[in-house]
Amino acid sequence: MVGIGIVGCGSIVRMRHAPECSKNPNVVIKGFYNRSTGRAEEMVQNYGGRVYTSLDELMKDPEVEAIIVATPNNSHMEISIMALESGKHVLCEKPCVVNMKELKKLEAAVACSEKVFMAAQNQRFLEVHIKAKELYKKGEIGKGLSFWTEFSHSGPEGWSVEGENTWFLEKERSVLGVLGDLGIHKIDLMRWLLETNVKMVGADLKKLHKKQRREKALGMSDYAVCQLEMKNGIEGTVISSWCNYGKCRNQTVIYGTEGVMVIDPEAEREQILVYRKDERKVWTCHCQGNSQVVDAFVKAIVEGSGSASPVGIFEVAEDMKVIFAAEEADRFKRWIALEETINDKSKNSSTCGKTEI
Repeated sequence: MVGIGIVGCGSIVRMRHAPECSKNPNVVIKGFYNRSTGRAEEMVQNYGGRVYTSLDELMKDPEVEAIIVATPNNSHMEISIMALESGKHVLCEKPCVVNMKELKKLEAAVACSEKVFMAAQNQRFLEVHIKAKELYKKGEIGKGLSFWTEFSHSGPEGWSVEGENTWFLEKERSVLGVLGDLGIHKIDLMRWLLETNVKMVGADLKKLHKKQRREKALGMSDYAVCQLEMKNGIEGTVISSWCNYGKCRNQTVIYGTEGVMVIDPEAEREQILVYRKDERKVWTCHCQGNSQVVDAFVKAIVEGSGSASPVGIFEVAEDMKVIFAAEEADRFKRWIALEETINDKSKNSSTCGKTEI
């Protein structure tokens, strides 16, 4: 059994992490830590465990083998490194870092740890996306040429426990705005689905409608369009928005030499449509009640040190460099080339030590 401690008691923990931990037969929830003790007490009443009064108390508990980090974005790196250096496995909500300096620190901490570090990129685990990748690899639409993908809804205030006071709309804690909330999901999905990385990025980031608390101007984007050139030559568009006041849109279209694939997780039954000249094919998938993120994380822990993280630091680095390149592309109004990433599999124990956070 894997003893798990959860940091943060917001909506993502209430709707996903805590329920999924409770349903996993290999997990024991050891407790919760939250700056608001009342929220932690509520979670303990529902899922068991104890209320930790500090992060230090949680990290020092020998019965806690793994930590789930589900706090505001600006604290993800610090808590993740604290957990790794305390000998804990880590499942971290995205984005795991908010700038390149944090990325380098996290890369170093993971490289020096023998523990599983995983980012909570749930779109990779949707049944409809797994099936779509299988069909694409089989050549159902021929060779990929281009893609379009969008993730948009009415904004985090609609589902956050804080409502209009959500930290997602505070620049200091959210930092990356809609790109770090929704855009990163689709960037990660396309890299995984097409099995390639991003070469060049163009971007247009906008502040269309959202306000911070007390009607202050939003200090980050609530609407983003990113143009990606992949290393295998495929080009595509990623749209992310907090300004869609209709039905949530979570869809991907891949254009190939022999047809078009439309992937729609928001359909009444998750479905994939393939159009080839005069032919139309439909695949339907069961809507998942479980994101599979916690299950994948726990499976990697149970299988031992030889098991690679399902979404490890190398994947995090590739995703985040696209986000940072998009910010630069928008700032300078030109395409930005991504630098080569450092492969996290090469470890140098001589450089390991306590990370200066």
